[in-house]
Amino acid sequence: MTRQHGTRQRYLLGPDEHDQPGKGCHCTPCTKANSAAVAAARRRAAVRRWNGTPAWADAEPVRQHIRALMAQGPGWERIADVAGVARSTVRSVLYRIGGRERTQRMRPELAERLLAVRLEQLLKPRTYIDATGTRRRIQALAAIGWTLTEQGHRIGRAPTSMCYLALARGDKVTAAVAARVAALYDELSMTPAPESDTSRRSRARAETRGWAPPLAWDDETIDDPAAVPDLGQQVSRAVAVAENADELARQGLSPQQVAERLGVHLTYLGIARKRAREQVPA
Repeated sequence: MTRQHGTRQRYLLGPDEHDQPGKGCHCTPCTKANSAAVAAARRRAAVRRWNGTPAWADAEPVRQHIRALMAQGPGWERIADVAGVARSTVRSVLYRIGGRERTQRMRPELAERLLAVRLEQLLKPRTYIDATGTRRRIQALAAIGWTLTEQGHRIGRAPTSMCYLALARGDKVTAAVAARVAALYDELSMTPAPESDTSRRSRARAETRGWAPPLAWDDETIDDPAAVPDLGQQVSRAVAVAENADELARQGLSPQQVAERLGVHLTYLGIARKRAREQVPA
């Protein structure tokens, strides 16, 4: 496939201006594209230095995450496409190419995109997958006041179906349902339900059943059947994160920048700050 003019790839890899392979193309559009890409990279580096974020991310966690997804069936090409990352990037993370070692460091934004890919995004909607993560998300939302009925209404599922999922009566769920529950969890997990009789009953029932709230789960492990909720340290961790976040916010950092500096997800940051406020005596 011939690379298009006006791209950095053709500037670096060719073919040249005369469509001859082996040399990069230094025509005006390709030269401009290369200059723009270099300038953008310099701006990103300057922003990272200003925010105190690392210029490079370790590729090993990304590699393990991709392999875990591939073990469930999807290929690395599909993972790259869903993440919006070049296939060549994912290939170099996984494999040695032309005698070169696998990628050991990568741009943080690319690592974040790949780590954010979930199994249910990669499969056909009717494919059945493990229900552990879906069940935990439903239970966690119930623990902060979002009733099973309200959750079901928001994703188009009957209350009986939500009860079936939440009460561990099935070990499989379709990828479509898992994706809808995950999207709902991403939307609501940092926002406790408004105070009402139903939300209070939901929290009470969740506590009785031992359902862990969102703060007790890490996004990276909530789908892992072997993972356990962090119930013993969640408050102290939340207070520590919130205190550091407040200090960074006073320095003018945005919420996203604060989350990146502290190495936590933005969702966790919001929940931690609210939970920390609840611990302060009136």
